[in-house]
Amino acid sequence: MVKQRIIMLLALWLWVGICLAQQSFVVEGQVDDYKQGMMVRLFRLEGNVGSCIAWDTLHDGRFRLEVPVDSGKVVELDLITSEGTLYSSSIFLWATAGTHIMTKGKALMNETWLVESDMPQQQSYLAFRKGREMLMDQRQRLMLENRRLKQEFSRLRSGLSGEELLATRDLFKGKSDSIDRLVDAIRLKEDSIVLQIMETHPVDRIYLMQLKSLALGAKLMPDHPYREAIIQHYEALTAADKQSELGQAIQAYLYPPVEVKEGEEMADADLYDLEGRLHHLSELKGRYLLLDFWSMGCGPCIAALPEMGELHQQYADRLTIVSVSIDTKANWEKASKDHSISWLNWSDLRGDHGLYARYGGKGIPYYVLLSPEGKILSTWMGYGKGSLKGKLQQLQIIQ
Repeated sequence: MVKQRIIMLLALWLWVGICLAQQSFVVEGQVDDYKQGMMVRLFRLEGNVGSCIAWDTLHDGRFRLEVPVDSGKVVELDLITSEGTLYSSSIFLWATAGTHIMTKGKALMNETWLVESDMPQQQSYLAFRKGREMLMDQRQRLMLENRRLKQEFSRLRSGLSGEELLATRDLFKGKSDSIDRLVDAIRLKEDSIVLQIMETHPVDRIYLMQLKSLALGAKLMPDHPYREAIIQHYEALTAADKQSELGQAIQAYLYPPVEVKEGEEMADADLYDLEGRLHHLSELKGRYLLLDFWSMGCGPCIAALPEMGELHQQYADRLTIVSVSIDTKANWEKASKDHSISWLNWSDLRGDHGLYARYGGKGIPYYVLLSPEGKILSTWMGYGKGSLKGKLQQLQIIQ
C-alpha cells in the first residue's frame, strides 16, 4: 500500500513538472485582404532588441501561434504581417502563461487590428487608440502606398540610365515627399488626441510608451506644435519614472545631449564592466582608442567581432578597443556570453541615450576613433568584411 502511494506521488510530481514545463500563450487571428503566401511574425521585445519567436503562413486568412513562456512572466510582443519585403506597422501585444489572444484586421495594417485579450497592458494600450482609428487607417494606407512606390522605383531603375533615370527618380521622390507631408499632418492630429487621453490616463508603462513616441516626434520636428505640452507631461513624472528606461529615452528626445564632433575633445561617462567595476575612457589615453557601439540584435555588429579580435591581438601596443553595448544589462550580459570578446567590453547602462548619443550615433555598428590625446579623429557607421582594417589603414593607424 505504501509502495503504491509512493508511486502515485512520483507520478503526480512528474505530471506537475511536465505541465509547468509546457506553459505557453496563444495568439490567433483572422486577416482580411491578404495575399497568398503572406506571413505573420511574432517578435519578443527586450529593450532595443526584438527577437522573432514564432511565425506562420496564412491559411484561409487565419494563423495560430503558440509560444512557451516562463510561469508568471509578462512578455512584450510585436506582431507583424509581411508581404515579401513589405512589412506592416506594428501592433504591440502582452502575454503571460495561459493568455489567449484573438486578433482580426486587414493585412499590413496591424495598428488598428481588433484585439481580444484579458491582459491589463493590452487594455491600456487599446485605450490610446480611441478616437483616432480613422486617422490611423489613413496614415497606414499612405505609408503602404509610399513603400510600394519605393519598391516600384527599385524595380524600374535597373532598366534606366542617364537623364531618364534622374527624371524617374525625381518623379518618384516628388510623390514620396508629398505622401510624407500628408503622413506628418495626420500624425499631428493623432498627437493631439493622444495628449487628451493622457490627461486622464494613469501613468503606466503604456503611458510612458506613448509619451516616448510623442517626444521622438518633437525631436524630429523642431517646430512641433505640442512640444510644450509634451514637456509638461514629462516634467510631471515621478523621479522613478524619469529614471526608467522609457523615462531616460523621453528625456534624451526632449533634451538632446550636446554632440561632440571630429576634432573636439572626447566625451566621457561612467562605464561599467560585466563585474560592475567603474571605468572611464580618460584612463586609456596614451594609445589610439577605437569605440565600438554595438547590440546583440545587430547582425553586422556580431559579424565584426572576429576582425576586432584580430586587431586586438595584432595592434594591442598602439590601439585599444572598447566595445560599448547599447543593450539592456540583461541583453548585454547574454550577448557577451554568446560571443567571444577578449578586449574591453563596457556599458554605461543608458542604452542609446548616453555616450552613444553624445557621439552622434544614428545606427549600429557605430565606430569612433580617438587620438592618444583624446581627440576625435573619425566616426563611421556600418561593417563589411575587412572594413575595420581598411579604415584604420586609410587613417594610417595601422600598416
